[in-house]
Amino acid sequence: PCLLERWLIMGYTNFPNGLTSFGIPLPGAMPAISGKWFFVNGASGSDSNKGTTISKPVKTLSKAYSLCTSAAGDGICIISTDTGTSSSTTVYETAVIDWAKCGITVWGMAAPVAFGVRARVANGTSTQTLAYIVDVQGHNNAFYNVQFANWGTDATALSAVKVSGNRNYFGNCYMVCHGAVTKNIRDLWLTGSNNTFVDCAFGTNTTAVSGAAACNILINGDGANTCAEDYFLRCRTYMYSSANTLAPIYSAAATSAVGTIIFQDCIFTAVPGSTEPAAVVAGTEFTNTNGIIFLCGCHSMNIADISAWTARCFVSGYATAAGAGGIGTVTT
Repeated sequence: PCLLERWLIMGYTNFPNGLTSFGIPLPGAMPAISGKWFFVNGASGSDSNKGTTISKPVKTLSKAYSLCTSAAGDGICIISTDTGTSSSTTVYETAVIDWAKCGITVWGMAAPVAFGVRARVANGTSTQTLAYIVDVQGHNNAFYNVQFANWGTDATALSAVKVSGNRNYFGNCYMVCHGAVTKNIRDLWLTGSNNTFVDCAFGTNTTAVSGAAACNILINGDGANTCAEDYFLRCRTYMYSSANTLAPIYSAAATSAVGTIIFQDCIFTAVPGSTEPAAVVAGTEFTNTNGIIFLCGCHSMNIADISAWTARCFVSGYATAAGAGGIGTVTT
């Protein structure tokens, strides 16, 4: 199509020095989109700006989200101007973002490090009551190179990210909920299906957690939002445990999953010297015939066992003895 047709179909993004991108942004490795880009800078932005240029970004992710049109292929770029301070890297939110829209791409403009990426979205203050930073209720959204951090100390601040929608993607994202350490905190609260997590990290090794059912990833699907065919590739969990009931992966109920939850080439770690967790997979074993956790080519450190489940956890190529605790074993 001609340039005018592309402008009508895709919208455009203005960059400094007279440069314009028709849907596909120019700098770096930002993903291609079919809609408009909106820019967020927690240090220098203002929510009174339009957010369509790097030079005049909005201040919060929630504002940028409100400017996006569901299913239009819009994108949000979170700009990190890291100078070594939290304020230069963080977008602070004062309310939970109920992410009901679909087809939005979020990209963090920061170094793609494996742990603690510095394009960060967090609660405004430690006493702020946010159950989680964002609940991705919509479908077909993609998040790249972003940290979601909930450091709220309130008893209701239990998660960093909730994913209740389906077919969403997270690449090189870091999720941490570590303020209410005496409660059953979880970095990711997963209730949806067909979601994919690649090269993501969960948790931290800086403060001891004592909640009896605290975990990195809570699988908690039920009713219309039941976990199935969720996929974790090359992900990492970190835990500073002070109770052996804590686990990287925890099932809330027998009905938590009706399909396979796959962890491939993942690493599960507990801080050496902390209380050794009893198992990688804990909580209530699934009862649905198709509800399975499959650990393929995974490794663990300072965790006593894989699981005490008797039928619904399968392993292949694990770094410790397969089948311990009566779990199923797949022979490679």
